[in-house]
Amino acid sequence: MSKSKKNQNLESKQEKQEKKGEGAKKREKNKSSFQDKKKEKREKQKENRSPISKETSKIPSKTEEVKTEKKQMIEPKEEKNELPLDFWQKKQYKPHTPTFHRNVPKKNNKGVKIWLALLLVLGLLGGVTAFFIKYFGNWNEIKTTITTTVVETVSAQIGTEMKKDEYGNVNVLLLGYGGDNHDGGYLTDSIIIASRNPKEWPVSLFSIPRDLRVKYPYRGTGKINGAFYQALVNNERDLAKAGSGILKYFEEITAMKIPYYAMIDFKSFQGIVDAIGGIDIEVPETIHDVSYPGPNRSYVTFHIDAGFQHLDGATALKYARSRHSTSDFSRSLRQQKILFGIKDKIINSGLNVDTLQSLYEQYKTYVTTNVDLQEMLRSLAYLKNIKGINSYGFTTNCGYANHERMTAACFLYTPLRENFWGASVMLPEGATENNIANYKHMQNFITFLISNPLFLKEKAKVWIQNGVDKNVLVKNRLWNAKIAGNLAVKMKRYGFTIGTVENASETGDVSYIKINKPGDYLGTVREIQKMIPIKLIYPYNPFASENMTSENGENLSGTMQEDFWEDVQEEKDDITIVLGADYIVGNEAFSGLAQKKFSYEI
Repeated sequence: MSKSKKNQNLESKQEKQEKKGEGAKKREKNKSSFQDKKKEKREKQKENRSPISKETSKIPSKTEEVKTEKKQMIEPKEEKNELPLDFWQKKQYKPHTPTFHRNVPKKNNKGVKIWLALLLVLGLLGGVTAFFIKYFGNWNEIKTTITTTVVETVSAQIGTEMKKDEYGNVNVLLLGYGGDNHDGGYLTDSIIIASRNPKEWPVSLFSIPRDLRVKYPYRGTGKINGAFYQALVNNERDLAKAGSGILKYFEEITAMKIPYYAMIDFKSFQGIVDAIGGIDIEVPETIHDVSYPGPNRSYVTFHIDAGFQHLDGATALKYARSRHSTSDFSRSLRQQKILFGIKDKIINSGLNVDTLQSLYEQYKTYVTTNVDLQEMLRSLAYLKNIKGINSYGFTTNCGYANHERMTAACFLYTPLRENFWGASVMLPEGATENNIANYKHMQNFITFLISNPLFLKEKAKVWIQNGVDKNVLVKNRLWNAKIAGNLAVKMKRYGFTIGTVENASETGDVSYIKINKPGDYLGTVREIQKMIPIKLIYPYNPFASENMTSENGENLSGTMQEDFWEDVQEEKDDITIVLGADYIVGNEAFSGLAQKKFSYEI
């Protein structure tokens, strides 16, 4: 190759390298310019989305971020640091959340949702409760109100109505016995039929004395306290079977429909009283019993003073069982008084969720019964509505000559001991040693009361006046007859509360009933009419638009001058019965009212 040709090739290579170098420099320049523009753009974006002031280019640490957040909570951010209104629209910054795919089952967050809902409800309740505490009361009162409402709601929604008789009453047989390690451990020391009316709220307790002579449910005769033991022996000594088996027997004695039983021994009774913290009752008279049964067939002295007393379980049991210094009748009333005390303690303690749980635990531990949990829950809703309890104990403690000595449920008598091998027993009126199963008077008394729960609810006090002229009494050979007094004895025997008994200031021909206090006392009036068919009734407000009517629908209201009511406000008794001449003298159409047969008497 010639020298000139080599020089030309060399120059051509140099030119190519120079062009290549210029291109590289140009690319480097363009790259640098592009990076500068990109960096500048990034800085602008960073400034737009960063809460840090423009004067600070340093990235804050976590500690400084916390301080900045606290500062921002105290000092509001300036407008210049806020994002532009059109920032999201321009999509200058779009947050990105990475997505991860794992082959695992999807987690069920239903429980989380439930807990979040509960937390929300609790939060709301907390706020509402705080408001009520601040403005209306203290926490204990509000907690009792809330939990009582919960109990009532649960009772209404979950509870089951108990079986009722034809009058709408729920009847339960209550039996108390000694249990194991006691002499005659399954002879019933306490026999009570409890009757409750859910509509009118009254509760009645009918006590049957243990010495009542009866025919046993399976065979033989004896005191009624041995009937349950016979049922127990004939039912494989199973308490539940014996309880169910004895119900029909007591239905025959009382003429009541009794679908339920509840049984408790001495130890369990004592445990219930202790579990609720004891009871507070008023002891009407001092008891000093030197022959109270002690351990190993011994005797100990039991003493309790009259007045208000707080009784623990052991003392309450002794108070219920003591019988040597008092009558069997008064012992029955003491047992009922203890039931009142237990009821009052439960209500006064607050009918709340804690009480409900405690009651159920005691119920399962101490009581043998066929009342199930749902039925007991429904009964709790009625518990606080019980205003009082009517107590009746069948007794021989009668006073036929004086109404003040007469006692309700006095339908028993004491026969001669020699007719019963020297044993001290009681018989129902109408029964004899050859026919002891005559319970008609006892049945009539119970039916008379439970068939009219409104009468039991009213608890009216009755004032009886004799308005029969003396000439009428002499003409009918009733010179010394105690007209008002005899009626008072009869009414008190059937459960009426009798107040004043006296002669009327004026005599008259027509008997009438006058209501002295607000209310119509319709239940009491109807019970009076069962004894005396008085048709003339003067209501408390003689100008009332609604007249009183009898069970047959006839008008009972009379009319009377306004001055008749001038002294009504001073009268203490709720109802006055004024007996006129028609009480003993009739006419061609009918005999005197006193001769009218009382449907509940034999």
